[in-house]
Amino acid sequence: MLDWPLFHTAIRFHPRLWCSERDGYYPAILFRVSDAYDGELKTLHRLYLGEDGGKAKIASPKKAYGEYGGGAIWFGTPQEGGELVKAEGPENALVCFMAGRPFVASAISGANLKNVVAPPSVKSVLIAGDRGRGAGKGKAGEDYAEDAASADRKRKVSAAITYPPARPKPNGKWQDWNNLLVSDGLDAVREALAQAEPWEDLPFGFRWQENGRGLEFLSRVVKGEDGEEEDEWDWLCSEVRFLATTLNADSKDWGLYLEIRTRNAVWHKAAIPKTDLVTSSEDIFKHLAYHGLDFNITPRAKTKLRELLVRYRPKSYALCVPKVGFHDGVFVLPDETIGDSKGRAVVFQPHKPVEHFYRKGGSLKGWQDGVAAYARGNDRLMFAIAAALAPPLLEPIGMEGGGIHFRGGSTAGKTTILRAAGTVWGGGGQYGFMRTWRATDNALEAVAAIHNNAFLALDEIAEIEPKALFRAAYALANGRQKERMQRTADLRSTCTWRLLFMSTGEIGMAEKLSEDRMRATGGQAVRLVEISADAGHGMGMFQSLHGFKEPKQLAEALNASGREHYGHAATAFIRHLTGDLERLTEGAKAFIGRFVQQACAKDADGQVARVAGRFGLIAAAGELAIAAAIVPWRRGDVRDACKRLFLEWVAARGTSGPIETQNGILQVKGFIELHGSSRFSSWHTPGQPTLNRVGFYRIFDQGGEDERVVYYVLPEGWKEICRGHDPRSIASAMVERGIINPDNDGKYQRVVRLPGMGPRRCYEIDASLLFGDEDEPSPQVNGSAWVPVGPDFTAPDQ
Repeated sequence: MLDWPLFHTAIRFHPRLWCSERDGYYPAILFRVSDAYDGELKTLHRLYLGEDGGKAKIASPKKAYGEYGGGAIWFGTPQEGGELVKAEGPENALVCFMAGRPFVASAISGANLKNVVAPPSVKSVLIAGDRGRGAGKGKAGEDYAEDAASADRKRKVSAAITYPPARPKPNGKWQDWNNLLVSDGLDAVREALAQAEPWEDLPFGFRWQENGRGLEFLSRVVKGEDGEEEDEWDWLCSEVRFLATTLNADSKDWGLYLEIRTRNAVWHKAAIPKTDLVTSSEDIFKHLAYHGLDFNITPRAKTKLRELLVRYRPKSYALCVPKVGFHDGVFVLPDETIGDSKGRAVVFQPHKPVEHFYRKGGSLKGWQDGVAAYARGNDRLMFAIAAALAPPLLEPIGMEGGGIHFRGGSTAGKTTILRAAGTVWGGGGQYGFMRTWRATDNALEAVAAIHNNAFLALDEIAEIEPKALFRAAYALANGRQKERMQRTADLRSTCTWRLLFMSTGEIGMAEKLSEDRMRATGGQAVRLVEISADAGHGMGMFQSLHGFKEPKQLAEALNASGREHYGHAATAFIRHLTGDLERLTEGAKAFIGRFVQQACAKDADGQVARVAGRFGLIAAAGELAIAAAIVPWRRGDVRDACKRLFLEWVAARGTSGPIETQNGILQVKGFIELHGSSRFSSWHTPGQPTLNRVGFYRIFDQGGEDERVVYYVLPEGWKEICRGHDPRSIASAMVERGIINPDNDGKYQRVVRLPGMGPRRCYEIDASLLFGDEDEPSPQVNGSAWVPVGPDFTAPDQ
């Protein structure tokens, strides 16, 4: 039986209490809330009851009259040197009281547990917590219980924690203490309460400061004047919370997940690998200082701080990942995890500290009105924003990464559009979300890891050295660096990534590589696709000024809005994507397939199809963002912009076939234009000397002013002309186009009686076909319909 006098002052029953939620009366239990056991009334907490005696079937059966923070519902009487049991809800506190605990407090909510202060006579606190973890979505029962235990330890009160057995209810939530009483009885409650474990908040030799705002370490033990030993404590560091022990899916890469309070009362989270703690490097202190931790810089204090971080054993565990992006269905950002992590915390723990710009400012609405809205009618701006949204689709779809390079003059607006694209993911500071090519080369793996499945904006390709550009562009697109050996001769594990990067410059990759006499291959041209920064309307990158008088004013407006509003679009897009990942991924795959099929000629080279796939990916992301109301554009806008820019790229490329072959033919053409009669002997004046002759040229008079010129290239001369390419492949392509006249057996070389040389095998080139208007026709879309976009982004219009 309950001893009612012990808690009758805390509870009252009201047979008919008004409930504003239903505009009606309900029976209710009233609980007295005070900020101390013997304190004044703070507020009343209500629990509305239904006809069956349980909680009323309304949305919020529990309500408080006003603020209850720091207050509690007190059951029983404190005992000198005794214990206080703290529970969340009043029903759970009552169950603990019924189980024989003489002094119990209900904090009403989990978040308030840490604010409930035990009377001075109490020497220990038992937290009867609820089960569950917040797993990146705020906090839940076990998180609140540990916060409360930590707070009590700071108050110099010993603390322990216990939970009811881990049994899920039909609704998926964990059983609480009241559920345990109903299902198993009071003895089961007593047994569970007895399983409490002491909460060891700090290792020996460390303690919280009296105000709880920092840590101290035991400096030395001295003898006082009375001969008694006394502890001397020195300040160690500012306030820090130890959230979890981190480890990866293979139970390796252990670390510590911290929350650091800065001087201006901002909390920053940081995951630190244990490997950084056990080395002599000072990098760990740089990392802590970067996140705002103040600490004692004396050598002994720094050693003690390192010791604390190594020795501390948080009760919670978190899965750590070394790079941003998708991991088991959730998207991990440096300070946020998006998606269903199935009850476990997932945190970003890089192998090396790296500065990031995943920051937020302003609002999504402000960004939509001040940045995205100006993309309507401006293909390149719309394409850039859609490209910034596209990377989260790479991993689910299984597509490779790659880059887009805008090339043009200094006043074309390239940096403005790159900066605008970066606002999708973050910003702040002088350069927003942008980085430079030079800085990327210096820390390529760290930069790529923090932009995995995300967008990387790189300004001014001219700043990087040619060889460094070659390495960086290859690695960024391919998703890994070359493997390297450690000092121990073990093969170091390499980080991999998938990302989309966008670059700008007054020159292209081929020109930059040529500065060091390097040649851009066809594969590199596909990895970093070049698009002209000139939209062809006399306004640089723009086609529509949206009411501004000149491009400069539009650029200034974009930059001003981008400095104020940034970082919201990407997280909104990821939340939409993770909400129905499988369906939207399949829809995007189908969309991209139709885009490639309709954009490419039937005989298009595989390189062209790969680029079409990237443009299709960008179009799919943009149309998905339209459907999710993340960008204020019309359905089909991004698809059409991507179509136009892709066809523009194919036209500038000069062929939908292999670019190596096209470049080889252009090299033959350029050699003849450059050298002409200086390297080819005239058929008609064979006695005239020719240095380093590669062949002959012959003019056929066709009557009137028309002449036909034929070049006869000797085999060794052909190899020189085609240097850097496969001579046989170039000859084959030129035979196919009718530029080289083969012999009757189809061989690329014909036997021709050359002046002064007699019969020789050579390549017979028709100059009129090589230099004439033989360019391929402009690429056209296959079929009459262009990738229809339906109301749910994946279905075609009806």
